[in-house]
Amino acid sequence: MAQIKRISVEKEKGSNVIKRNDLKPLNILIAASEAVPFIKTGGMGDVCGALSKALKRQGHDVRLVLPRYWDINPEKWGTKTLLAPMGVQMGD
Repeated sequence: MAQIKRISVEKEKGSNVIKRNDLKPLNILIAASEAVPFIKTGGMGDVCGALSKALKRQGHDVRLVLPRYWDINPEKWGTKTLLAPMGVQMGD
């Protein structure tokens, strides 16, 4: 017979976000062509902007990588420009 695992959840006050207390925070990298509020041309910008904020509220470390569009003002947003190729370690 299958066992049922009980998890602890809590709803943030004044929010629809439900947080599971049994999960470790993750390091999440989102690579996208657009994200609100930096640059938006379509629906993907809305999704990437909202998803990164929601994951951050869940306690995760979220980083967003976008192309360096000249319409994005680095002084306004405090963005960093990578001057070297970026690598991502996978696995152990």
